[in-house]
Amino acid sequence: MGIRTVLTCVVLVLAGCGPEAGDASSECETLISTFCERVDECSLNINEDECRTSARETINCGDAAEVDDSYDRCLDEIRTSSCDGLFGAAVALPASCKGAIKLLE
Repeated sequence: MGIRTVLTCVVLVLAGCGPEAGDASSECETLISTFCERVDECSLNINEDECRTSARETINCGDAAEVDDSYDRCLDEIRTSSCDGLFGAAVALPASCKGAIKLLE
């Protein structure tokens, strides 16, 4: 599974539509870091720095408008999910991550 495939799945799960830019940029960066730590830990043939670089090319955290109530639970579940649970046959981020970060259109 290539990093582009993984990150495309992350974008599709995270992206919602927010009305305007807010203070969600740092939370978006934290989510990317948390996800990429797991990519590295689960040995997906890229390291954490490569993942972060690719993620930032795919997800513009400057467009993060708001964070959903499920954001903290999303981070916790990314941290505690098994590698097979997250990166088995397909990337399966926890349901709590759906719409966790709302991005500007």
